[in-house]
Amino acid sequence: MGAAARGGFYPPTFEVLVSVVVGYTVRRVEASESSLVEAARRLLNRELGEEIYPGSSLALTADGGDRSALFAALSLPSESLLGAAVVRILQAGDEGYYERFGDLARRYAIEGAASLEAMAVEPGARRRGIGRALIKARLVFASSLGAGAAVAVSWLSGRDSSLGLFRALGFEESEAVAEFYREESVRDGWVCPVCQGPCGCSAILTAREIGGFAGKPGVRG
Repeated sequence: MGAAARGGFYPPTFEVLVSVVVGYTVRRVEASESSLVEAARRLLNRELGEEIYPGSSLALTADGGDRSALFAALSLPSESLLGAAVVRILQAGDEGYYERFGDLARRYAIEGAASLEAMAVEPGARRRGIGRALIKARLVFASSLGAGAAVAVSWLSGRDSSLGLFRALGFEESEAVAEFYREESVRDGWVCPVCQGPCGCSAILTAREIGGFAGKPGVRG
């Protein structure tokens, strides 16, 4: 998997963990940055589902070393939160979550692949390349750990979707799966902001190889 990126020390090839672009910066959030972790938790819960990240769960994600990480887009120079996103390296047994997506899942959603999970951008900060920058930062992080592929489930809620961003970055996509999140939302007790209850939204799996993925600091999207 490669060296853990903790405490501000990163693998030498991890060149764009902090990627400065016009008006904002994207970087990994440390678990010790409790105020920023909580702000990210509130943003993700508000935009993706009430209590999708309950209690200290996001802090544990941020403290995941080479297993998971939280990234944030911060305005410059004030460093207010504009966007947040999670990445996790899949472990043995995680494949079952994706099996309804068929062949694409069988090829890419395997142990050691990167799962680009929750991502949200403040409504007033959209159309500035922040979502794209958050995806790229997570791909670089995953590549630095030796992940050969990345997968992401794109929520088809009728709101702004990440699907176009993943397509533009060369991700393949599956057929849509109806009510993909329903069982999960009932089991874990989170409320879909669109359905106002258990989530009945469809979803699409996107995936691509990422071996050697790299970006350049200071270059937008």
